Amino acid sequence: MKKEIKAPLLLQDKKAKDINNQLIANNNCFAFIGIPEKIIDIYPDTYKHAYENFVRYLYILYHDYGMYFIRCFNSESVNILGNKSYIRHYSFVSNARALNSHAHAEKNEERVFENLKNYFFKRDSSFPNKYHSWNDFAQNASEEEWENIVKKIVSDSNELYQFLKDVSVRKPDIVCLCDQITTDYQNGYYTDCSKLIEMYLKSFDTRFLKNICISLEEADWEDDGKRAKIILKNIWTSAYSTSDNKSVLNPQNIVENIKEHLKKYFSCKKSDTAPPVDHSDVLLKIILQIIEKNVRNLINKEKYVESTVDILE
Repeated sequence: MKKEIKAPLLLQDKKAKDINNQLIANNNCFAFIGIPEKIIDIYPDTYKHAYENFVRYLYILYHDYGMYFIRCFNSESVNILGNKSYIRHYSFVSNARALNSHAHAEKNEERVFENLKNYFFKRDSSFPNKYHSWNDFAQNASEEEWENIVKKIVSDSNELYQFLKDVSVRKPDIVCLCDQITTDYQNGYYTDCSKLIEMYLKSFDTRFLKNICISLEEADWEDDGKRAKIILKNIWTSAYSTSDNKSVLNPQNIVENIKEHLKKYFSCKKSDTAPPVDHSDVLLKIILQIIEKNVRNLINKEKYVESTVDILE
């Protein structure tokens, strides 16, 4: 009989998206951009396999969809509540994902192994004598030890889920934190270890813009498809600095434009009586529409210049 290993709540169908919609509706902020309803598509039947898969999909959730926005929640939990558990969880997932994929750097191995000793197996006095490195553990750990790690990862992720849920309903004992996060999203930055983090600028980076622009290539550009593809590619490559779109479509201008539109959407009152709105999808559509509109405007401007030249000639 196949063993049932429950995935973290944030990886279960619709859970992360539902929380995200509530955060937008009730606290004018969000934890994820472009979040799908289904994230995980593999349900493992061993705890070692579960470790590899849960780390992978949590990393995708936090890094690809959460970016610096989920880090804002983690940082404010430290700044206001003095709670570092969410940051520790995020850091472990990031380092563990690096080891599972491609970055078998010595520092990554040391960090993950230190986490095992000082966090996951802190109460196991035999652990330091049994294992001496990450590779030693990965090759020789028992299924029971993998189970201990997986259950702790799931527990930590579920605590983050509950924290996001508390913010989404503006739980009375953390209203101060909820208000601060709302302010962060209006200002566009939060504080992490006394450093200001510009979360829109850092999140909407080349990787993000590349994915958005590639998806826009499928839009109906009619006879302008070839030119649209060139402009879209120029947005996320170094070619954006060339003369044809320097003043309009460089990444910093685009991000500022997106930020202002998102802030306007947050400031709109959300109706309690209207049918439920998928706010997460709305945010993504806003971003897509902004870039598409700018590309179309640039193409129309070019056509106007060309027609003017023809008339003059």
